[in-house]
Amino acid sequence: MHVESNGHHDLHMSLRRPVFKSYINALPTELLIWIFTYASCVSNGIEFNLALVCRRWRHTLLHLPSIWTRLCISQGTSIDKARLYIQRSNDGPLYLDADLTYSTYDDDYYVKGRGFLQRRIKSSERQDVVELLFSCMDRWKCLDLTVLGDHNDYQVRAQGVAGRTLRKFVDIYVPLLENFGVNAFSQSCMTVIDFRPPIHFFQRGAPMLTHLRLCQVGPDICSVPSATSTLTSLSVETYHHDHQLTAYELFAYLRKLPALTHLHLKEDFYCKWYRIKNIVPLPNLVSLCLELGPECCVAMICEIFVFFVAPHLEHFSLTPAPAVELSLETPYDIIGEEEIERLPNFLVKFVSNPPFPLLESLVLHFPAIPDKVINFFRVFPTVCNVSLAEMNSKEMIKEMLKGHACEDPPSNAPLLWPNLQTLILQDWNVSDEFELLLELLHVRERAGSPIKQLKLRSTKANTFTPISPLQRSKLDELVSVELDIDPPFVKCSDSLDSLMTKRVTPIW
Repeated sequence: MHVESNGHHDLHMSLRRPVFKSYINALPTELLIWIFTYASCVSNGIEFNLALVCRRWRHTLLHLPSIWTRLCISQGTSIDKARLYIQRSNDGPLYLDADLTYSTYDDDYYVKGRGFLQRRIKSSERQDVVELLFSCMDRWKCLDLTVLGDHNDYQVRAQGVAGRTLRKFVDIYVPLLENFGVNAFSQSCMTVIDFRPPIHFFQRGAPMLTHLRLCQVGPDICSVPSATSTLTSLSVETYHHDHQLTAYELFAYLRKLPALTHLHLKEDFYCKWYRIKNIVPLPNLVSLCLELGPECCVAMICEIFVFFVAPHLEHFSLTPAPAVELSLETPYDIIGEEEIERLPNFLVKFVSNPPFPLLESLVLHFPAIPDKVINFFRVFPTVCNVSLAEMNSKEMIKEMLKGHACEDPPSNAPLLWPNLQTLILQDWNVSDEFELLLELLHVRERAGSPIKQLKLRSTKANTFTPISPLQRSKLDELVSVELDIDPPFVKCSDSLDSLMTKRVTPIW
């Protein structure tokens, strides 16, 4: 976008002049929608000001209902403005992100939550937001709720602010809702809101609900029983040991979700897989993502493949939770020797009958994965896309070279992932691993199984070390290289579509 005025560089001054030219006016209206929607997603809360754009542009935006259908209501939001924006959306479906972390008192103060300071607003304003949401509930397409409990929420039946607020979403009917998320934060990381008996949302029905995300909702995850036949995506996140989701609870719920295609488990997901006796059929599951907390171990999680029957699984991701610091020097503190020793006992049957014949994509960002666990992934020969992280890329590249490196004796050992075509290195250490990577590319080419595409990603702001022109030329001779340097305000896993469902219309 470029704005040119009569020699005036001050935009405020140029807007007062009668003659100026804006190339944005030549763009089609449909493109304006995408520009402003994307800008509102990546602005990180920076408000736009319609007074700083030309008259024609302002008129166009005010008369595009689809721009006003995405609304974020958070601390400091004017309820009157939010109500006005909903009116401007006409009768279109609404994508709402409502932060209800409001104080039960009539004074303003700050509380520390999840690494940042949150301003808690008066309870009267919280009630206004809830009433505004319910005034348009027949138009909800996406609803993301954030609540913060008080001391009364940590007792049985959760009679505090969070419990009372969420129970208002029980006895209602939401005809259009497709995406629903709940973040039930506590004031202390050592306590969890006790939703017992559990809160079952939308008991009158949610016939279109397909995506469900639950964060710290207590031990019961069957929060929307009316939508078990329609759910295709489930994300569960827990934090406290006493309320961790057990394998029994998880498996019991998964058996009720025949249409499930995406399963994402985060943080301290606590499972004793080897105690489970019954197989869980997931006939439509295509993506399984695990973000491990400190109570989990890689070997134990690998046993998930024993109990899940997912013939159409295409993507498996194993990463540490963002808040967990894992030591590279003491991997067995996390892995557990007992679980590792059990792995060979159930790997044998997979060699002749792989459980996931269509598995194509692996994301292994967990540090210090032992050899026996790596051998587990050898039973998936169909894998063609692998992503490695800074914490384990060097070790994994060495494992891929084992038996085929120049200094190794000749070996008939099969290549790890013989069909590998795309290798993604996240936050790659260029100086330490370049020669090792170059050797891997040569080995794969000599073996007749070349890697066709190399993607170098950086997710940390201002920490990417660029490869030199000489290094780039060496890589270009062997593989197609793609650089993906993410800006600091966009996570590498966020596509444009997912961003638009998270952050929505800013308060202009």
